[in-house]
Amino acid sequence: MSMVQESMIVREEHLLKLAPFCRALGEAIDRSGLAVEQPMEVWREAVTAHCARCGIVVSGEELFALSQPPGDNPIAKIRRLGLGDCARPGCESYFYQLTFRAHAPLDWAALLAEAEAIQTERARPTSRKLTTTDLARGLLQCGLTRRAALALGLLLLLLLIRQWRVGGRIPFLREPERFHVTPALEEPQPADTFSYTVKGNHFI
Repeated sequence: MSMVQESMIVREEHLLKLAPFCRALGEAIDRSGLAVEQPMEVWREAVTAHCARCGIVVSGEELFALSQPPGDNPIAKIRRLGLGDCARPGCESYFYQLTFRAHAPLDWAALLAEAEAIQTERARPTSRKLTTTDLARGLLQCGLTRRAALALGLLLLLLLIRQWRVGGRIPFLREPERFHVTPALEEPQPADTFSYTVKGNHFI
């Protein structure tokens, strides 16, 4: 929420959203086409903030530090703001008021609108869209996967052909060979059988 007072804009920001807002604003300022050294000058001369409850003031330089990527900032004041707490220990405020003074050639209304658009874009799911690089990488990976699948399929086909040619069993494709056993023939008994009886000295 923001309002215009003469040549300045005052915006109220929730403490939990202060650091993300400062990062988005920093990106919007960087996109405005200023020289390398000018963004810091803009923060220092045209931006301040203060607590809506205790009144502690946070300078533009401190807000610039808050706009940098999260890390172990040596300044306790910045660390507290980064965690969504008031810069003053013990203050339980939830809101800060940011003041943006006129600074040529910047258009604060346009920059604040762009900062909000950046925040909205960052809040979307990461899978919202594919960049050209992501799309190219996906196509490359898809092509590699397809080629690997084709190579694997060809290898399996060759193995199946080899199994079929050597007479091996092919699971799910080829029925196992069945062997028929012919019973062995019985050995013939001798055709002539001799029997004799001894009676005295004669064979009968």
